Amino acid sequence: MANVDGKIIKLGETLNGYRLVKVDERSAVFVKNKQRKKLMIDDGTNKQNETNY
Repeated sequence: MANVDGKIIKLGETLNGYRLVKVDERSAVFVKNKQRKKLMIDDGTNKQNETNY
């Protein structure tokens, strides 16, 4: 499960058209139309928390 903006998302569920496919200690990976987005856990430094790969 992942908490995204206060909403709990389970593996396989979708959020804004992106399906949650992987969760680990530091990130969550979503997929939409073969595009993958990796969201990193916010550590409070206000750095960019989204990665395309």
